[in-house]
Amino acid sequence: MAAFKEIGGGEWTHGVSGGTVYSNYYHRDVCHGSTAVGKYVDRAEANAGRTSRAKAPEAWTNNQTYWRNTC
Repeated sequence: MAAFKEIGGGEWTHGVSGGTVYSNYYHRDVCHGSTAVGKYVDRAEANAGRTSRAKAPEAWTNNQTYWRNTC
């Protein structure tokens, strides 16, 4: 299930699809990042104007996604 939110001055798309937990965050003005938690934790960072893309294999429980406006 995917979710889209305008949050923190950017655009965040996150969810679980096809056995993958993903968290993609775009911000045009600041360095930023995203995190996906499934069977393991994946963290991604991106410069302003680019999209951070984090993904991890889906776990049975406690899959989580996060965004941040820091690198």
